[in-house]
Amino acid sequence: MAVNNPQIYTAAFAGAMAGMGFSDRIPTDPLPAGYAELSATAGAFASEIDTLWGVTPAASLEIQGMQSVCEAVWQSRTALISTNPASWIPICKAIIAAIQEAISYYATNGIPNPPFGGGGGPAFTFPNRIDCSVNSGSVESPYSDTPVLHTQSGGHVAGGYNGGGVGNKSILGFLVGNFLPLAALTSIVWTWKDLNSPTPGLDVYANLVCDINGDGSAYKILVVDPSSLPILNNGTTVTNGDGSKTTTFLAASMNVLVVQGLPVPPLPPGGPGFIAPDEPPALIPPYGLPGAWPGVSYKISTILAAYPAARLAIASSGDGGMPKAPNKTPPFMLVTGDSTNQLIRAFKLSNITFNGVAV
Repeated sequence: MAVNNPQIYTAAFAGAMAGMGFSDRIPTDPLPAGYAELSATAGAFASEIDTLWGVTPAASLEIQGMQSVCEAVWQSRTALISTNPASWIPICKAIIAAIQEAISYYATNGIPNPPFGGGGGPAFTFPNRIDCSVNSGSVESPYSDTPVLHTQSGGHVAGGYNGGGVGNKSILGFLVGNFLPLAALTSIVWTWKDLNSPTPGLDVYANLVCDINGDGSAYKILVVDPSSLPILNNGTTVTNGDGSKTTTFLAASMNVLVVQGLPVPPLPPGGPGFIAPDEPPALIPPYGLPGAWPGVSYKISTILAAYPAARLAIASSGDGGMPKAPNKTPPFMLVTGDSTNQLIRAFKLSNITFNGVAV
């Protein structure tokens, strides 16, 4: 039987077995067959947990939390006669929601979530990353201290990702901040170095997947781009002694770009027109029309005034240039390239932090 995440499946299975068979009791049956009903029920339960969890990597909090919560849920229960994984959907969704809230608490309070177990070695320093690249884009050594974003030249037909683009994008996703309230975002910092001869084009920029209504009904992509105009106050970038650059975004004092603009609520489908941007301060509409959005920016407080429940989320956002559904992208991504990019680029990343925590 194939599973999406063996660690999460194992945690759920072990927790269910322990809760059903051994909580507050002394086992007496010396024969393995005596526990067949427990294992069959635990297997169906863990299978549904694994299906709902998907391929999202897990670190210590997710794995240990999953086992502990599952054991508590099953404590002092006998095996319920159901080996149909679908029969456990409601309880599995509730357990995953509890784990997701714990992840959000850690991210909000800047608590590191260490890798689970040992033996991963230096190549897995940061296991909560995922290569989400499209077309001729890739991430070299995504779990290391110094991953490299690559794009290549090469023609593609439209349809490789959302929208009609044919370009190449390297996308490194970070599984942090899922369901983090937008109001709790404090900072993003990353260092990047162009390994090729400098070529005109996009550098390394950040995307944030924003569940704008806080209920999964609509998504917007927030952008921090070191190539944006200074007037937009879209982060600061300094050049280091080794030629690398460090980009810093401080949510309390800096602005974000919003892909395709910020419509007047409610979304969907969006009210008439767009919310006035904070920079430039006196821009004449239509500032939200396609093609115009890279030239305006919004304070986080302006977004929250219109959409107070906005939060970050793992989601299939439908945004042009992102992987197609059912693929989901993490809340935070570092990207190079776009929907027209045909350039050969290579950027080495280092010292990446989200809300002050290395990720």
